[in-house]
Amino acid sequence: MQSLGAKARKLWSELVRIGEHCEICGRVGEPDAQGRMIVGLHAHHLVPSTRLQFKYVLENGLCLCSPCHQLWHVNADDKRQLLDMLRIINPDKWAFYQQNIGASSQAIESDRTALEKLKLLKPEVLEAARFENCF
Repeated sequence: MQSLGAKARKLWSELVRIGEHCEICGRVGEPDAQGRMIVGLHAHHLVPSTRLQFKYVLENGLCLCSPCHQLWHVNADDKRQLLDMLRIINPDKWAFYQQNIGASSQAIESDRTALEKLKLLKPEVLEAARFENCF
């Protein structure tokens, strides 16, 4: 049985990857067993998940392919280049990052509350993502 935190992380990750392509380079994922094109795509937290108030915020999620995700974490110069690309490709996510990267850490709501918020967010997306067995 999965913990509520694990369920919330899984749901957040699936919702971030629902677009089925890297938000930086456009690379498309490969199909999983259910036919969703999400294999090889990662749900990345723009503002680190250690900043708990942003852990399950969908605007804090960025769908990255494996190479772009590795570039983000390995080299500061590469990360700056990816952020410059994000500013052009998705100004809203770039603005979210800029506004919140320096935010102080605060206590997050309980995992149960966060999970309930995610479940209520977009029922049609959840259905499309086939989360029947997640809860």
